[in-house]
Amino acid sequence: MQRYTERNKREMDFADATLYWLAVESGITEIMTVDVNDFSRYRLPDGRAFALL
Repeated sequence: MQRYTERNKREMDFADATLYWLAVESGITEIMTVDVNDFSRYRLPDGRAFALL
C-alpha cells in the first residue's frame, strides 16, 4: 500500500490492496473494475500491468 500511495494525493485503499494481494497469490491478473485510474498504475511484482475488464 505504501508503494502506491502518492504524497498528499491518492492512496491505495484496503479494497484495492486486497484485490492486489489476491491477484499475486492466485495468479489471476484480470481485474473487473470501474477504478481504472488506480488499477492502471498498479504493477504486479514482475512489472506487468493488470488486465482491466
